[in-house]
Parts: sequence; structure tokens; C-alpha cells
Amino acid sequence: MQSSRVTPAELKSKMLQYHKAKSIPMTEDELSAEIDKSAIARYQVGDQLLSEVQQTLRNLAAELPEGAARNEAVFAISKIDQAAQEIVYCALGMNKSMPFVKPALRVHSAGEE
Repeated sequence: MQSSRVTPAELKSKMLQYHKAKSIPMTEDELSAEIDKSAIARYQVGDQLLSEVQQTLRNLAAELPEGAARNEAVFAISKIDQAAQEIVYCALGMNKSMPFVKPALRVHSAGEE
């Protein structure tokens, strides 16, 4: 089963059609606000899960004895932190109106200190 990528404009159009079909009165601005709320909620859940995974990995690395294995774990965790930060920067680059992404820059860069 292949999935086709839907552009934001197509998604907005389909959602507007759905709301009209369901007789839910909603203007385009209200629909945009609902889409933004949904994106914010999905981002926040993903960000929370990522933070929990990062913390779990740090805890596991701290339990390893000093040596090569611990150094490898710390290095891998730093790469995960770096990738998370790059994802946030990409999200900002794609949509400058995503103010909810900016706090994650502090969260994920704090792990590098």
C-alpha cells in the first residue's frame, strides 16, 4: 500500500470540504487555527517522547562502567541530540510561523552541555 504525500493546501481544502459536508460551520481562518492546534499538539507529544528517550539513554549510559562502551554510548546520545536539534531547525525553516518549535531548541541544546 503506497501513500501519497498531501500538500498543506490540499489538506486544508479536504478538511474544509469535510467540515462543510458535516455541516460544521467553520471559516477558513478557524480551520487554519484548528490545523495549527493539531500540529502543535502532535509536535508537543513528539517532543515529550523524544525528551524521555534521551533521558532514558543518558541514565543507561551513566550506569555503564567507565570505558569504551560508556564512551560509545555518550557519543551515540550526542548524535541523537544533534539530530533532534537539526529536525527542529528544519521545522523552523519550513514554517517560520511555528513559535511552538522554538522552545525545543533550548531543551535539546541543553542536553549537549
